[in-house]
Amino acid sequence: MNATNPQRVLVTGATGFIGSRLTRRLIAEGTEVVIVVRANSSLDQLGDATNEVELLRHDGSTSQLSGFVEKFSPEIVFHLAANFIGVHNSDDVAPLIADNVGFTAQVCEAMVAAECHCLVTA
Repeated sequence: MNATNPQRVLVTGATGFIGSRLTRRLIAEGTEVVIVVRANSSLDQLGDATNEVELLRHDGSTSQLSGFVEKFSPEIVFHLAANFIGVHNSDDVAPLIADNVGFTAQVCEAMVAAECHCLVTA
């Protein structure tokens, strides 16, 4: 990825530590970047990079996410989104599964439908 050969990249988790730094690096390299964020996500870690990306707020549905991926047609998806609760109780398990397993399944489903075959996840 470089400025003479820009690529389209979709990033989930762009508001986190790793995702925000990756997003800024991709922008610096001339890559076209779209980020998918939760409705309540803080954009603080992205700083001025928010002005240089297309920001898509996800409502949680697979159909909306599939529409995002199909419309943008990324060559690479960096799936870095996660929900982490350091100290949790049994009531937190279902939301953790929904966010970490369910959303990952949605990302994969959207990629298959859009014929995007390159996934980097952490």
